[in-house]
Amino acid sequence: MATIRYVIEARLGLVAILGETGVGKTMLIRTCMARMTYPQVKMIYFPHAQISFADILTQACHALDVEPRQTTIAALIRDLQGALIDAYRKERLVALIIDDVHHMPLETMQSLRLLLNLETPKAKLLQLVLCGHPAVEKIWNLADLEPLKQCLMMRVAIEPLTPAESRAYIQQRLSHVTRRLTPVFTDRALKRIVRHTAGIPRTINTVCNNALIEGFAYQHNPVSDAIVKRAMAHLAGLAPSPWLTHSLIFVLGFLAGIGLLAGLMFTPAVQGVALSLLQTLVR
Repeated sequence: MATIRYVIEARLGLVAILGETGVGKTMLIRTCMARMTYPQVKMIYFPHAQISFADILTQACHALDVEPRQTTIAALIRDLQGALIDAYRKERLVALIIDDVHHMPLETMQSLRLLLNLETPKAKLLQLVLCGHPAVEKIWNLADLEPLKQCLMMRVAIEPLTPAESRAYIQQRLSHVTRRLTPVFTDRALKRIVRHTAGIPRTINTVCNNALIEGFAYQHNPVSDAIVKRAMAHLAGLAPSPWLTHSLIFVLGFLAGIGLLAGLMFTPAVQGVALSLLQTLVR
């Protein structure tokens, strides 16, 4: 978190944040944005990279309260440059963050270097943060993208969690939805989850969600290693889901028994599934 904040505030120009799928890049970026909400920083976030360069320029202008006068690339760049110069004079920092950059069209990526030409003799006017899968570096090695690669000032690698960090992550997520003092998972169950998920937060969420669902259905309290193993088999398509084979009262009884009735799930998406199936589980 501190590293990402530094590379933005240092006005380095182009920075890459790279990590495997599910490692938490987007969560980290959004958390950083939420904490950098003071008036002198303007963060312009693009959650998807499948976008044209003209659209990037147009949306950046709108984010800076500028209505483009024309729609040509040259005119859009002039409008954006004017807004950035005004922000610089007011000592405001502007950062443009693009997520899933490995999905960006090659033509758009080639044009990004034009944004890095927007500068004063002392500093870049726009901080460009590209977030994506490490495979994007193979794309940057293409001859047509060499000018962009040469502008890259820093790479930040987001690594998977260590086993100890994975355990702490699970406990931290559970602490938000239950105050129970006894374990939700047995120690063997936790060890299996940590070993299987290899430190990928998204995978941890998925396995824990499914293990909790299996635990509800089979009344394993705390959730046992056997239940976690079954949940993994279900995720792999090797075992049926237990949801629709048990009564609502049965499931709610288990929920109440482990103290998670009012908001158990690791993610809102899973809560939505529970609501649609049972019309009773709430956040």
